[in-house]
Amino acid sequence: MKRFPDIYDRARMVVTAQRLLMPQIIAQEVYNRAARVILSLAITDFDDLLHDCIRGSGRTAMRSARVLVEHTINIATVTGNEELARRYMDHLSLGDVLMADSEFPSLLLDHDRLAPTKHALKTAGRNALPIWHEALAKHGASFRRSWADRNLADRANMHGYKSLYDAYRIASLVTHGSAAGSSGHFWRTSIGTAAYSVGRSPAMVPLALAVGSTAYINGLHHLRTVDSSVETANAVEWVNKFMGEHYRAIWDLTQQFDRKMRAGLESTSAPNGSSFLAFSRGGKRRWYTTVAVDNDHWYRVAENEFSDKLAEHFGSLIETYRDNFGMFNEGGWAAFELPNRVLNIDASRPSIPATAIFPRMLPSENLQEWRVALGVDGDGDVVFDNFMIGRAPDSGSVLDLP
Repeated sequence: MKRFPDIYDRARMVVTAQRLLMPQIIAQEVYNRAARVILSLAITDFDDLLHDCIRGSGRTAMRSARVLVEHTINIATVTGNEELARRYMDHLSLGDVLMADSEFPSLLLDHDRLAPTKHALKTAGRNALPIWHEALAKHGASFRRSWADRNLADRANMHGYKSLYDAYRIASLVTHGSAAGSSGHFWRTSIGTAAYSVGRSPAMVPLALAVGSTAYINGLHHLRTVDSSVETANAVEWVNKFMGEHYRAIWDLTQQFDRKMRAGLESTSAPNGSSFLAFSRGGKRRWYTTVAVDNDHWYRVAENEFSDKLAEHFGSLIETYRDNFGMFNEGGWAAFELPNRVLNIDASRPSIPATAIFPRMLPSENLQEWRVALGVDGDGDVVFDNFMIGRAPDSGSVLDLP
């Protein structure tokens, strides 16, 4: 894939230009404390957005883009409106109140760390509680749910950000874990099987970058409408320059990666991953598992009753073919496949390259493309089914194990 050696440096320069805005905003009395807090959060989240996009972490970038839309609408809500700005800041104490009763992160701490941590949280919560009760009494019970007096959609329409709110709703599908927000992670292949992708989400990067940067620039423009003496042009120019130099290339790369990944999953013999029982001529047995998006590596399977039981079912085949020297190089291994089933990985053991076993798998010409699939028949009995490597068997021909 094409590389952009300067993209990290460029992103760092973009964020530096944004940070230079803070002294200006702090110096201008026209901007209340709420606006300053929101801008500091927006700059931080914009930094996260850029670096998540560069790394190809599309789902994380979508969450950053979503909150950037909220920041922009919030900036428009509180600037020039002292009452709403006070409401925003009155919500500050809620965090300490909620943390005082939280079990996290104390669940992960030992005794020496737990006591001072819980004490600090309880003290902060106790100090914040009367402030929070006063805020609730002033603003009403609905204040617990949201600091704003109107919902986000109404405020977006009020300030001319309807299109941003529409994008916010799309990003919310990712944030809330909706199936509708699983783009790039689940689809039906051309042969009708289900394919799942685990890991980064490059397909979501272009949308996240477009939404987040557009929202952020709109927030900067709104700051300038409040006080024209605030110089936002340099910050906006750096964002636009980054987008102009890199956005189309990022789009092309992420789309290319997504197409290759989908094609790879559709052409593999095990679209969603497989497990293999590797065995040596001397009778050693080891379970490995791999996933289609990282099929260059095999991972040792944690030994348990399930994998032991499966090994027993393979036993007769191992005995049958162990003496066929054509299956092994000296000291080599062969493997039987359990398609579309990924077993639990033993995290304490390092992965091995797939080439450690695959090139020696079945070197004799007549067996080179032969594997054994393990399935379960209608009565629950384990059965074996031979098939040729190439395209995955129809999902109905190799049933899921219980």
